[in-house]
Amino acid sequence: MVVKDSKRLLPRQKAFCVAYVKYRANGEKGAVKKAWEAAGYRGDHARGHKLLKDDAIKKYIERIEAEEAKKYEITREWIERELVENYYEVKESDRFDLSLEHLKAIAKFKGLDTPERVEVSGPNGGPLESRSVAAFFVAEDILKPRGSTDD
Repeated sequence: MVVKDSKRLLPRQKAFCVAYVKYRANGEKGAVKKAWEAAGYRGDHARGHKLLKDDAIKKYIERIEAEEAKKYEITREWIERELVENYYEVKESDRFDLSLEHLKAIAKFKGLDTPERVEVSGPNGGPLESRSVAAFFVAEDILKPRGSTDD
């Protein structure tokens, strides 16, 4: 069932691709099996997984996804613009809790919510110098009340 190019995809293969994109976009489990059945195939849906590895099928699926994204004009810029607009609308309503949630969403979208990592190293990128220190205390010194002098 290997396909050379997307122009030569069989109608069932195209139907499989369209159904697969639909089920996967909806976040449904078993998208391959559902797409396999929706395309009219019977039997072993594991062949659907093999079909997904074919380059022509991959390209056709990418084309369908690109058309869907273009149809709804969903881009990174659009998402960011919507997040910011929603933040200002909520902020004007004096709902601090919601505006904070919107700020968190914007920060997450921009990747600003990840913890900052700082690498600490010694001279010229080598290891830090460390020393072990052992301290011994006499039990009587530890148990003495502060300010008392028994010398």
